[in-house]
Amino acid sequence: MEFMAAESKAIEAPRSHIERVSRGLFTHRVGGYFVVVTIVLLVAFIAGIAIGSAPVAAATVARVLAFHLFPEGIIDVSDIPEPHQ
Repeated sequence: MEFMAAESKAIEAPRSHIERVSRGLFTHRVGGYFVVVTIVLLVAFIAGIAIGSAPVAAATVARVLAFHLFPEGIIDVSDIPEPHQ
């Protein structure tokens, strides 16, 4: 005697509008969280370098970091002493 394999196909109930909206809010909250955390970490990174063993102005630290990140000539660091660069 052969047994027929019974396939069960689950039919999902349509999601309510509230569930779809709340899921969208959750993804925006997660993305917003990472944006805020990234900004806080960048500020902490610059502050950590500025406070360091020899205090340097945060604006100077930001200019030197930008000088190293962007192509040469975009940021002028000629007025910053060499040890700070």
